[in-house]
Amino acid sequence: MAAAQIAPEVQTEVNNAVSGGEWPPKLVDVALLVFPQTGPTRAWCIKTIAPDTWFDKFILFLIIANSITMGMTDYSVVEADSNSPSGGMKDGYKIGSDFTTTTESGVNKFIESVELPFLILFTIEMITKMIALGFWGAPNTYVRDAWNKLDLLVVFVGWVTVVLDSIDPELLPINLGVLRAFRVLRPPRSISRLPGLRRVISSLVNSAQGLLDLIILVTFALLIFSILGMQLFQGKMHSRCRLTPFPVRLDPTCTSNATNNFRNLDCWSAYIDTVTRDPELWRCVDPSGNPITTLDDDIKDKSSSPWATPTECIWPEDEDDTTLCADEGSMQKHTCAVDSNKNMTCGSNFDPYGNPRFVDELFPYGFKRMKSGTWSEDVNWGITQFDNIGQAFVTIFQAVSEEGWTDIMYACMDVDGTVSSLIVFVLLIFCGSFFLMNLFLAAIGIEEEEEEEEGGGDGGEGGDGENEEGEKEGTTPKIKEMGALEGFVEHKYFGHFITACILINTITLSMDTFPEPENMKDVEVVNMILTYVFIAEMALKIPALGPSKYASDPFNLFDAFIVTVSIVEIVMAAGSDDEDSGPSGMSALRTFRLFRIFKLAKNWHDMQILLCAMVRTVFDIANFAVLLGLFIYIMALVGMQFFANEMHFDPDTGEKLAFDDAAFNTQDVMENIPRNHFDNLMWSLTTIFQFLSGENWNSIMYDCFRAIGWGGVIYNFVIFVIGAMIVMNLFLAILLANFEGNDDLIKVDASADLKKKQKYDEYDVINPNTKALCCLDFENPIRSVCTILSENIYFDNIIIFLILFSSCTLALDNPLDQPSSILQTLDVILTVIFGIEALMKIIALGFWWHKGSYLRDGWNVLDFFIVVISFLALANVGPGKALRAMRTVRVLRPLRMVNRMPELQLVVNALMNSVPAVGNVLLICFLFFLIFAILGVNLFKGKLYACGGDASYDDDACPLSDGLCELVLNPVPWNTMDISLFDSDSACYTEIQGGSTLVPTSKAICDCGDPAAWAKVLPRSFDDVGDALFLLYELSTTEGWVDYMYATIDSEGVDMQPRRYGLDANGNVSFESKAGTGMIILFYVMFIVVGAFFVINLFVGVVIDNFNSLKEANDGQALFMTEEQKEWSNTQKLIMKLKPKVKYDPPTSPMRKTAHDILNVTNPCSFDAFIMGCILANSAIMAMEYHGMSDGYRATLFWINVVFAIIFTIELVVKVMALGWRRYIMDSWNKFDCIIVFGTNVGLLLFFAAGIEVGSIASVVRMCRIGRIFRLINSAKSLNHYFTTIMVSLPSLYNIGLLLFLLFFIYAVMAVQIFSKVAFGDDYNNRANFRNFGNSFVTLFRFSTGENWNGFMHSMTINTECHDDPPFPINSNWCFNDPDLAPCDVLIDPLNMTDAELEQLGDASCCIPLYGCASDGWAMFFFYSFTLLVTFVMLNLFLGVILEAFEDNEVGDSLSPGELDLFCEDWCQFDKDGTGFIKVKDLLGFYQILDKPMGFGEDYEASQDELYMRLDECGIMKIAVEQTDEPIISIHDVASALAKRVVAEKTGTAKLEIGEETNARDADYARYAHKVTVREVLKPKFSMTASTREINAKARMADFAGEHEEEKEEVKEEGGEEKVKKEEMVKEEMIKEEVKEELKEEVKGGVKEEEVKEENDTEGGEDAAKD
Repeated sequence: MAAAQIAPEVQTEVNNAVSGGEWPPKLVDVALLVFPQTGPTRAWCIKTIAPDTWFDKFILFLIIANSITMGMTDYSVVEADSNSPSGGMKDGYKIGSDFTTTTESGVNKFIESVELPFLILFTIEMITKMIALGFWGAPNTYVRDAWNKLDLLVVFVGWVTVVLDSIDPELLPINLGVLRAFRVLRPPRSISRLPGLRRVISSLVNSAQGLLDLIILVTFALLIFSILGMQLFQGKMHSRCRLTPFPVRLDPTCTSNATNNFRNLDCWSAYIDTVTRDPELWRCVDPSGNPITTLDDDIKDKSSSPWATPTECIWPEDEDDTTLCADEGSMQKHTCAVDSNKNMTCGSNFDPYGNPRFVDELFPYGFKRMKSGTWSEDVNWGITQFDNIGQAFVTIFQAVSEEGWTDIMYACMDVDGTVSSLIVFVLLIFCGSFFLMNLFLAAIGIEEEEEEEEGGGDGGEGGDGENEEGEKEGTTPKIKEMGALEGFVEHKYFGHFITACILINTITLSMDTFPEPENMKDVEVVNMILTYVFIAEMALKIPALGPSKYASDPFNLFDAFIVTVSIVEIVMAAGSDDEDSGPSGMSALRTFRLFRIFKLAKNWHDMQILLCAMVRTVFDIANFAVLLGLFIYIMALVGMQFFANEMHFDPDTGEKLAFDDAAFNTQDVMENIPRNHFDNLMWSLTTIFQFLSGENWNSIMYDCFRAIGWGGVIYNFVIFVIGAMIVMNLFLAILLANFEGNDDLIKVDASADLKKKQKYDEYDVINPNTKALCCLDFENPIRSVCTILSENIYFDNIIIFLILFSSCTLALDNPLDQPSSILQTLDVILTVIFGIEALMKIIALGFWWHKGSYLRDGWNVLDFFIVVISFLALANVGPGKALRAMRTVRVLRPLRMVNRMPELQLVVNALMNSVPAVGNVLLICFLFFLIFAILGVNLFKGKLYACGGDASYDDDACPLSDGLCELVLNPVPWNTMDISLFDSDSACYTEIQGGSTLVPTSKAICDCGDPAAWAKVLPRSFDDVGDALFLLYELSTTEGWVDYMYATIDSEGVDMQPRRYGLDANGNVSFESKAGTGMIILFYVMFIVVGAFFVINLFVGVVIDNFNSLKEANDGQALFMTEEQKEWSNTQKLIMKLKPKVKYDPPTSPMRKTAHDILNVTNPCSFDAFIMGCILANSAIMAMEYHGMSDGYRATLFWINVVFAIIFTIELVVKVMALGWRRYIMDSWNKFDCIIVFGTNVGLLLFFAAGIEVGSIASVVRMCRIGRIFRLINSAKSLNHYFTTIMVSLPSLYNIGLLLFLLFFIYAVMAVQIFSKVAFGDDYNNRANFRNFGNSFVTLFRFSTGENWNGFMHSMTINTECHDDPPFPINSNWCFNDPDLAPCDVLIDPLNMTDAELEQLGDASCCIPLYGCASDGWAMFFFYSFTLLVTFVMLNLFLGVILEAFEDNEVGDSLSPGELDLFCEDWCQFDKDGTGFIKVKDLLGFYQILDKPMGFGEDYEASQDELYMRLDECGIMKIAVEQTDEPIISIHDVASALAKRVVAEKTGTAKLEIGEETNARDADYARYAHKVTVREVLKPKFSMTASTREINAKARMADFAGEHEEEKEEVKEEGGEEKVKKEEMVKEEMIKEEVKEELKEEVKGGVKEEEVKEENDTEGGEDAAKD
């Protein structure tokens, strides 16, 4: 992918519209019916609106100014609506204050005052353009330009708003807020006036068709999954665990007129206790007063259901169990707990047919009663459902974005079981996230590359040429003798000294920690000395080199800037009285010192190249950055317009509060406003940026839905599709383009890589004179036997089987199970066998001392290491922890498969080859992370702490008394505190007694209450550089970065309790943003931009480009495919274009002839179109289903489906009658149709005959018919392009997926061995855990998508009172293994009990809960390495393969569609059944009738000799045949061979590259050497190959060219180039005729020789045959 350039025609359009071209363009004679072109008014208007005039710049200024004023809108002061900012002459109400008094907003009044002038000026601009260009009619009139249409719309809506604003709002039928939202379209107008932005937009416009096709394809795929989800999960995701076995009546005495939330009333808990004790007394009754006793299983339809009429009842939920549930617990569904205190039942607010059981009133919950089962944050507020196609699509779309998808999957597991949920969502992530979503980058990238090819280079080559020319033309520079001072600063030792100082400076800056170490002052002294050293360096270099030469080096200028910043820091420090202890400007200035480390690039060539590429990329993405900023700004303005002050939710119910609700401005409500809100511009911009980063964007969508309904969901979808899927992929496309083809950055040794791809035979390199183990020579019988066995293929297959078997035993081995003697015995046997194998190879090859010995091969080293560790583990060598680690090494056994599978070897070799290429990138990543880490330590060390740790934001979770919690939050002087709050032995008690007037820190007060309560708010912090680096590594995956940003914003300083809102001057809570919030947001946003968007994607770009370079080094061959897979891929690519036609003979029987006429086999378009319409209609019918359908609606859909089943059955019958069963079943689509029709009809037969309803199964079977829609791909070229990409990339994806599976397997087994005994925590729970291989594998798959992997890791290590490896309870069992048993009532004290004592805990009647925990070291190694290998490397290989497949498909087709059609028509003359094969003996006849340019055509009758020669020229003679009754050959082999020849003739390479083509052809068919070829079947009557004759022809042409070279040059100088070309063509034809004559003579000679041989064979004369 080359650097992004604009196509010439687009550039011309841009120049004409923006900065030149012909002006004025061709205009209408009269504009607006009154302004002639020659009139002075119109002439002035034409001159005024010309490009690059003052008017153009003035309008751009107005647009920018107006955009800024729109962003300044103050939504904290509103009028009668929470979303209507006050302005004009009206006062408003302050959000967060008492609404009894009004206030005014000066900002809003200013904005209101300038809005009309802006509108007037834009109107003048519009009228001026209309007068100049004309309004309508001619091509260049006003409304013919899209940007002018946008201007017109904005101005028109602006005036409508002005008019309506003067009318009483109560009289208006429309909300003015909707019209005001159109104002956000003003900022995009700036695009038309900025050429750079127009280029980026033009790039997206050029990609529009491809993106539109891709969006259609993705939408279609998501709709399939949506319908599948509806068939499986519809109506099931309302079930919750209920406190009673059936719905119950409300207590008429427990009500309130003051609130609809009765649960806060004192009587509610008594009512629930009464109901749960005797639910029968409270059983719900129908409107007639009869108790409802009908069970759900007995309800037959919707209308006869006892719940057909909603009742005044409720079904109380278990508030302790907020997950969804199922009636029965098979397939790991979630079932409700049953104990002596609770008799819970799983139930829904809807009956099985979707009838709402209850009236939908606001009481008693404070929200609609029917939402009571799903209206909670734990179940996503009921949004993620499958009740209808709309909700199902939203749910699937969220899942495919990889954000929150596991919560949806776990919810589906709870209601429908593990198998179906896993299949749906794992398949969705693989097909949707890993593949389809990456197609957006490929589509945009291809368009960028096309523009580069059309528009030419970026001037780099021209620039180089100019420099070279300048050097040639310029005078020879004078050699000036270097002075002493210059020699000193240029000396290498001086450079080494400065480099050492830079490294020391970096180390000292990294030594800052919290709490501050005692030697920190010494470190500061060292820093100061180094600063003076760098100042002295600059002071020496300037006079030594001179100012001009010094400034000519960019690194010198960079160094001068850093030194200047250091001097400013020294001056600020000298003028400061107190030491810097917080986020001051001086701390930030100090961090600039670290940038000196980039000076190393001056002497580090590879790093310099990478930095230059990064700088070039920064400049190239400048226009993109403007576009991204504009997009964020517009979306932020839209968000403010619709959601400002709309996210005030009731803390108890989660329901949105009305503006006039008394609780709207209470402190509880204000403090529970979602963090990602749109109440002001700063937080609106932050929320949009968070959305683009992908972090918790689904939570933003949920809050927007609660605020304004489904409109909020649409708003979020627009941001995701345009922003995340298109704009952000445009950024990555530009980034990849800057690294493609950088030969200096990507160095590939082609020869070395080719050697790696070859099968390595380790026994061929052994010197026979060597001795194994210093005593066994090559002919020693023992060594000979070992060598024979080691080389035996059966022995190798046995080892492969044992490796696979060993892997299975590793998966079965679980530390939670009681030690199994069988597994232990198998482990011993396998270890011994692998040891014997290693010993045999050592004897056969030698151990290490000579070339080709055992340990000289890396895979053997791995084998030997695993075997040794296995023996040590069996011998119980080492302490317990070391022994456990050694046993864990066994999980590497599956890696031994890599050396035995070529598919895996290809991928691993490519990965190993890329390691050097990404080394510098990893270093750059580390340096950037180090800079942000040191800056973070300077700014935020010691601040991410609170009394109560991570529970500090919840007042109910404060670990101290209420009085102490208040003091921790708002400390007061010691002498004003209540001494009774503290113990007499605490330090606080002493301070109060002493009457101290100092104000203590929050930590001091917290320590007095509970010394262990002061803890980190989040697992990581910026207390030291090491912890900060780990934190930034986690944040670079964008997981959890907003949580750390919020925690940092809430911080009040070192040792102070954090709080969301600050205090005003009066000590009251202020709901304005705290001071410094913007800078903290900027820090995190900058890190995400640099660390996640740029540096990590830089890593991706270099990895992908390295693979592209490897591909080029291997002659453009696919990098991740074996030879067989390449052949399959090429065949599939050809299959997409070649479809063997079936030659039908019309049937003779009347019935079959009728069927044939209906099918219209010779022109099946109409019949296929009808069937395709039925398929689409049937799919639409399935999508029309919803939970709660009426009986009539349900019956209608059912009978429509029956009609479709009949139609598809008739289709099958008609096709079978017309084609016959044999020909019908030969087509793959017909086989698929037959299976689907059979399954559907069996389901209907069971329903009608026996009353057995298998609706869900039948629905899934019917849904499979949607797969036939893929036939439409053939008629849509663009969709066919994407589908072809999918097919041709399957082998590469399979190989990468195979290695990915191997990594998953190893990590899953490792996780079970290390972490299975960890106790459940917050994120480590019953769904996501490592307690068995299955759960471990699924959990790792979740982490490969980045889903809360770091939160899971920290939840495993957060428990301190635990055992790292709990022993198995020999008298009982773990509760995880036997969930039916109750936990034992025993004291578990792992810190004070020995393992022997822990083993004896419990008995057979109870179980022991797991009490283990993971060590930080193991957890960090496991998760960090997994994220690096899988998320950053392996999954990006999928992206690389997709880009490669797209690039391959962009290469032109070998044969045109017309030529392919002619080929297929001629082929079917010999392949009437459309099998794709013809008999080899029919090749000559086929080639005779094959139309030109592939064959001779029917107009010319070629001789047999000519046919043989042409087949040999095309390489068909060397193709291997399929051995059946008669040898046959594939259509794809023949077409491929012909296509190569046709392309060579079209491009003229047939004569110029004959030798290379011959070599390539011989290499291609070398693998067929042991097979029967076409030549052996046809036995042509000549021996000279076409390739040999071609080489002779090429040699003659070369001789001819050499003989006449001087003559040609003379003719050319005289202007006779055409004459030379004609002479060459004539000579070429002469040589061809000579070759043909030689062929004829050769054939004649061959025939005579055959005749002589036949005669001699008959007569038995051998001598004659020799003659």
